[in-house]
Amino acid sequence: MLKAIAMMGNTYIVEKMKKELKRIDVNLESQDFQTLEQILDKIQDEVIDMVFMMENAIFSADIKSFDSKEILRQSVLKIREREAELKIVIFCDEFQRDYSLEEWLKHQRVHDVFYPDLNGEFQMNQIIKQLKETSLKQNKVEIREKIVQVVETIEVPVEIEKEVIREVIIEKPVYILEHGPDQKVVRPTVSALSIAVFNLSHGAGATFTTLLLAKACQAAGYKTAVIACDGKSDLQRRKKDSIKVIIASEKNFESEIIKLNKEGFRIIILDMGNVVSISDEEVSQNEILLEKLLKIQHRIGVGFSTEWHLPILDYYAQNFGQDDFIFAIQDAESIMRRYKDLNICERDHPDTISLMLELIGVN
Repeated sequence: MLKAIAMMGNTYIVEKMKKELKRIDVNLESQDFQTLEQILDKIQDEVIDMVFMMENAIFSADIKSFDSKEILRQSVLKIREREAELKIVIFCDEFQRDYSLEEWLKHQRVHDVFYPDLNGEFQMNQIIKQLKETSLKQNKVEIREKIVQVVETIEVPVEIEKEVIREVIIEKPVYILEHGPDQKVVRPTVSALSIAVFNLSHGAGATFTTLLLAKACQAAGYKTAVIACDGKSDLQRRKKDSIKVIIASEKNFESEIIKLNKEGFRIIILDMGNVVSISDEEVSQNEILLEKLLKIQHRIGVGFSTEWHLPILDYYAQNFGQDDFIFAIQDAESIMRRYKDLNICERDHPDTISLMLELIGVN
């Protein structure tokens, strides 16, 4: 039987997972590990075959970031340093698939990434089935040999009362585990998807793009809000629209995101204005906004393609990864060859908003 450990944010859920995983010959320890360091010590001291991690439950004193995706990436790297062939299973916060994250995880030999559905639920039967299938493809011979066929029919008492576990720490969501033939783990509190829009050059159209994205998301059925992060009132006159608009400052807009999460908003779009500017080859950064921009899940830069506007695009190309940004550029076709490694689309094309949302994973 394979040996597994977990950092899921709740011991009750770990116990329920333990029962289900026995069906595929996986013995999950009852302990819900609190820190990455505990996980690493366990891996070093004992033979561990699998690690289960909930994205928003990962904590490490050594990782200096507030971005759950960045914490996840660094945690995977640290685990891989200790055990190259260990099977890592990730449970993500959001219902939209993060293709760039999945691609990165594949390079780290992590093939099991699960998302809640629109109701915030993880379908345990499907998860168990996928774990079996992907485990059979793992390079580690022991995993391929020991995983057995999943029992398709699960017999559980029909009348079992739902149990609600309330977290002591406010940042962690409430969990409900539903018994029954569907075996659902319900997560009513699903983190909102956040999208940052910013100008590469002053007046490039970040505010207008923000509004177009918000209207498209709202029309698709997502409860959407907009935050002006630089404290300016450009969006104030749009409050007559059905989309909620909040005028915040660069120092407090993160607290507004937390409030909107609690109010049930599914998509939050941030108009961040100008973050970096270049004049006479001298780079000027709004350090506060830049630091916070890099913590947002998805980032869209809006700009121009004329030669004197391109140094700012060079800056982002040289300092950040290929998948870190989407750029909406006026007359983009003229510069696409020059920046072939960047995600660039035509700012003024009628399908650009749909394309950007597709890249982000909003359907």
